[in-house]
Amino acid sequence: MIRRKLKVKNKTRAVRRIGLLVLALVLAAGAVTAAVLLLRSAGTFSSLKELPFTAESVYEYTGTGFLYVENKKLFYCDNNDEKKNYSVELSAPDVMLAGSPSITAVYNGYAMQIVGAEYPIEFSGQVRKVRCGGEFVAVLKSENGAETLQIFNGSGTQVDQISFESSFLIDFGFYTSESEILWTLSMETSGSEPISTITTYDLTKSATTGVINIQSHLIEEIKYSRNSLFVADTNHLTRFNPVRNNESWRIMIYGWRLADSIIADKPYFLLIPRGATSLSTVKLLSVKEGDIPDETESVIHLPVNTVGAYLCSDKLIAVTPNEILTHSTTGNAEGKAALETTVDRAEKLDSAHILLQSGSKLFIVTIK
Repeated sequence: MIRRKLKVKNKTRAVRRIGLLVLALVLAAGAVTAAVLLLRSAGTFSSLKELPFTAESVYEYTGTGFLYVENKKLFYCDNNDEKKNYSVELSAPDVMLAGSPSITAVYNGYAMQIVGAEYPIEFSGQVRKVRCGGEFVAVLKSENGAETLQIFNGSGTQVDQISFESSFLIDFGFYTSESEILWTLSMETSGSEPISTITTYDLTKSATTGVINIQSHLIEEIKYSRNSLFVADTNHLTRFNPVRNNESWRIMIYGWRLADSIIADKPYFLLIPRGATSLSTVKLLSVKEGDIPDETESVIHLPVNTVGAYLCSDKLIAVTPNEILTHSTTGNAEGKAALETTVDRAEKLDSAHILLQSGSKLFIVTIK
């Protein structure tokens, strides 16, 4: 259960010991304007924009733009509005970044500062991971072999703490229902079979709202919507009702691995062959959010040199070194656009944006 904690104390001591992670905010509108490379025969794609940092930079996508570190400064580059760009002086070395559309944080192994908060936060133990939600930030730290998840609001005040004494925390994150929900995935391995536990916490009410135990199967992916919890393990895709915390249905996906999903009016899941060395064959699975899945499958064949396949804007997007291809969610080919640069790597950022890498250069493409 969540244990209410007091506000972090002794902020003066924290500032004296670590220095401010973030020293000063400086508006830098126009200083990080992205260059533009147009897609030939773009069709359903907007322009391809080169980003003002490289693949070797420390960077984080926030949903509305990018944070990145360069020359001891933290920069923000907005996707659409240069007037929102800024830079922040840093004083702590080896920083990492975490962000969401509403909250961003800078941290290292022993401290964190939420951008805009008055004071940094010092931790005992080692900071391992930071995740930002809509209104809260969760920090995973380890100390003396024990793991603790500490939750802070946007002003840097600690509001809750969760300890994992007999289990190992695998993953955690946020989603929004009627209020903001923190979910955790932990595993207990002391028995004859591993038991995975998915727990949800209502951060507004400071209360546990759901506990689901899954025995024998190793959970690989968790996807939430307002009405469903979808869990992909080594053999099945299972839907749980997040209110009643019970299983609605399960579909056998043995031999396939969940690679991507888009959960809007109708959930779609992208599966790739387990252990495949290429993305030449993928499967699209559509289901319903009810007591019966009523699933529909489509197998799609892609070029053997495909570097990434994703679900964006209700389409299947495939990226090859020189083209972007689109298929409908029923598997029909819809079009393609030639790239003016050779792509080495691709990464989905959200349901409408894909990051492309060409050498050390990075580009963002928007899917209409």
